[in-house]
Amino acid sequence: MITLRYTEQDMNLDQLQIIEIINETGSLTSAAKKLLRSPSAISLNLKNLEEEWQVKIFDRSQYRLKLTREGEEVLNRVKSILSETRSLEEYIKTLGNGPEAAIRISIDKIFPFQRIESLIKDLKFKFPETHLYITVESKLTPFEKLHSKEIDLAITFERDVKDPTLETIPVYTVNMLPVASPTLIKSSNIKAKELETKTQIIVGEYKKEDIGKAGIQAGESKWSVTDLATKKRLLTQGLGYGYMPLYLIEEELESGELIEIKIMRKGKAPFCLAKNKNTPMGPVKSFIWDSIKSIKQ
Repeated sequence: MITLRYTEQDMNLDQLQIIEIINETGSLTSAAKKLLRSPSAISLNLKNLEEEWQVKIFDRSQYRLKLTREGEEVLNRVKSILSETRSLEEYIKTLGNGPEAAIRISIDKIFPFQRIESLIKDLKFKFPETHLYITVESKLTPFEKLHSKEIDLAITFERDVKDPTLETIPVYTVNMLPVASPTLIKSSNIKAKELETKTQIIVGEYKKEDIGKAGIQAGESKWSVTDLATKKRLLTQGLGYGYMPLYLIEEELESGELIEIKIMRKGKAPFCLAKNKNTPMGPVKSFIWDSIKSIKQ
């Protein structure tokens, strides 16, 4: 591991940016154009850094400059420092502007909105001028919109979030139960072969290769719907079977209108609140983040 020793007069953020841009462009000339500097100035800055740190950052033996092994370590640290600095600069800009004018949140449609109702009420009272946009969407959509920075925050399925640029905190785990109407299946102990002859109702699209994953069962008959309300209605009418969030069917289970399918595994859907690590946290966004962190599971 490389230990870099420097003082403020030896190094500044401009020099760190030079390392980043040279790596992106592959040449001193291209880096100079992007930074609106002369190639000689870029070369001198790089040379001074390498001499000060006693580390060769770029291999100059080829046409395109390439990071040395030590240079790769340096670049990782440089990116981290620049990222934190840019994030801090963006955050400082928000301090003088008061609460954000708008906050956009995307929520997975399986997530029980009542878990955050009191938070939304508090937010309206505390930040009445902030325009809150809430979209309720399915599967990967909240994650994808967060990744493309179309939204500020997402409550999304935790297992879908594997991007290191995102930060997450757990929100709530939804229990999922496989159910059907007793008019469709004679008992909870239906056999697998018989179940394959029934229609499985799924929220969203599916492909044949999905069978065996995410609760998709074997069998040819599949219906797709866009929302849980429609799915629940079809299930209670005896038109198919499928997984439902337990919190939505407790009354139907108690009355016997729906029964559990015991041959299928019960499921758990852990949800998290996610945000981009390097976007600023204004007062409203911070309030939502901190409030959800305090919610008991």
